[in-house]
Order: sequence, then structure tokens, then C-alpha cells
Amino acid sequence: MEKLSVPIPTPIKEIYLREAGFGFGYRYTLAGLARADQVTTPDELIRVLDDVSRYQGDLAKFAAWQPEVDGNRITLAMRALATV
Repeated sequence: MEKLSVPIPTPIKEIYLREAGFGFGYRYTLAGLARADQVTTPDELIRVLDDVSRYQGDLAKFAAWQPEVDGNRITLAMRALATV
């Protein structure tokens, strides 16, 4: 188990970091955020988020990002998985 993860000692119980990822987008934003801003009803939002959830977790894939037309914004995203 110690070879597969990084132990993080805490006062209560030891936590293991299993996975970590980072994404950086200049003039790009996460596709889930961009598509969720465009819907108007809760039913549409559920459908959009269900679709985006298939590829949003992998920040290294181009499908997880969507171009931003307005401005020169920077998007930083982090993904981590920890277990007890």
C-alpha cells in the first residue's frame, strides 16, 4: 500500500494521497463550468453535467476544456483523491 500512495500523517488517522492532477488554461475554462452557465432549467443542468462528467475529470484531455471568447482569463484546476 505504501508503494501505491503517499501517506499524509494527521493527528486523527493517516490519509493516503492516491492521485493528483493539475490543469492550466489560458483563454480556456473547464467545459463543465462553461456549459452549466448556458442552461436555464434544472433538468437541462442535470443532463449537461451528466454528459460532462464522462470526461471532465481528466484535466489533461482537450475535451475537458472549452475556449473562452471574452478576455484573457486564466483557469487553474486541481484534482486529488485521498483515502483513509
